[in-house]
Amino acid sequence: MWPEGSKNITEVSRRPVTAGYLFKTSMNDLIENLKQKVPFYIRCIKPNSDKSPSKFDPAIISHQVEYLGLVENVRVRRAGFAHRSTYERFYQRYKMISPLTWPNFRDGNVEQASRTLINDKHFGSDVEYGKTKIFIRSPQTVVELERQRERYIGMIIVLLQKVWRGTLVRMRIRRLRAAMYILQAYRRYKLRQYLSELHSLAVQTRQLYQPGYSSSSTRMTPTQQRLSLERNGWPKEPRALISVVSVLRRIHRRWKAWLLLRRIPREQWNEFRLKIIATSALSGRRLNYGLADKWLGNYLALQETNMKANQFKSEVRQFLPNETVLFSSRVIKASSSFLRKCVDRWIVVTERTIYRIDWKTSKLVGHATPIMDATGIAITKGVDQLVAVNVRGGNDFVVAFVDSNDPYIRPVNRVGEFVAIILKQYSLLTKRDLMITISDSIHCRLGNKEKVLMVEPSGGQHPIQVLFKRNGNHLSLLWPSTLQQQQQQQHSNGL
Repeated sequence: MWPEGSKNITEVSRRPVTAGYLFKTSMNDLIENLKQKVPFYIRCIKPNSDKSPSKFDPAIISHQVEYLGLVENVRVRRAGFAHRSTYERFYQRYKMISPLTWPNFRDGNVEQASRTLINDKHFGSDVEYGKTKIFIRSPQTVVELERQRERYIGMIIVLLQKVWRGTLVRMRIRRLRAAMYILQAYRRYKLRQYLSELHSLAVQTRQLYQPGYSSSSTRMTPTQQRLSLERNGWPKEPRALISVVSVLRRIHRRWKAWLLLRRIPREQWNEFRLKIIATSALSGRRLNYGLADKWLGNYLALQETNMKANQFKSEVRQFLPNETVLFSSRVIKASSSFLRKCVDRWIVVTERTIYRIDWKTSKLVGHATPIMDATGIAITKGVDQLVAVNVRGGNDFVVAFVDSNDPYIRPVNRVGEFVAIILKQYSLLTKRDLMITISDSIHCRLGNKEKVLMVEPSGGQHPIQVLFKRNGNHLSLLWPSTLQQQQQQQHSNGL
């Protein structure tokens, strides 16, 4: 009815408060505060009258205990309950010591949970249940409850640590697994992209190696396009495929070789291999080595290149019955004696040896030269047919190739074929590569002396012989200018 009556007097009146009112108010606040507390009384006992920390006087202590009423308090406490607590507090503190209440009690409220816990531990005879609190009579029961609680607290701490550490590990594993899935997806994407680029490269390669291919969109020839694609067309590989890229490149090269070889009849494959060997050794280093010509190998056994082919075949059957002839040609050989201007011979190259035959007397001349004893090959940069095979421990094999029928009129170009055969057989026999030297002059050994061999064009309108002559302490090969002009003309037509 009077709402201002619930307010403080200082709020509804401007009059100053009196001392009596302040005392009354403070006492009321003190009483309200005390009602909310649980009283505990502390008794102070002096151990001696001398205020000494190490002296204990039993008579003085007994007198104080007796006259402070502590004995009566203990007797009253023994008759009553040593511990009292609310059901909620008791349940939350001791629920872990019973499997019926841990981790949660689901069959009732906290009072029923407390009763279940006490009955499970067989403390029912020492406990009384109130409306909101539980009362425990003897301190031994409380001590036992605390002891069991301390034992289970350590186990609970270990369990919580285990669960939390497992949670952290599972979270980390999930993050690592997600990162792994992302990485695998990215790698699959890069692999698909790489395979797509390889497929595009294969399509371009197939088009460039098609017979009669020509492109109007570029000024480069098909050969130039193939070289450009070989240098710049291979895609950048992912890091996961670095170890297999060499295998893929080898497969790609073999496939390109098949695309090229399928247009060539199988009986010409051996000639094609020899031209590849010659190109790898002489390309860009010698002016012309007969790449555009047809390499026949055994020229002396063919009637169109040697009018004495029958004589040659009979001599080969007689002198070399069990060997396969890989190359044969008429040559002008450098002699160590120089008693003659020209030493005209047939040479025969088999799988292991180089032979010389005097076609006039039909006899083998000198010692055969094993290919395994070769230490190098030397040729010039020009169009002449001079070649020197350096031999270990003896004189070198120095010759100039000429035509079998018209040696000083009709030019031949057999240096590349001869070099390719020697390189191939040397590699097969020794599993090593033979060194080849290309320069304007050739260093060789003749007559057990070191010589320098030069090539000099000779002759005017009338052809002269191909011969070696002494040039001081060195040698010169006189090469007819008519042969040189015809070879240069053939080279220009081939280009």
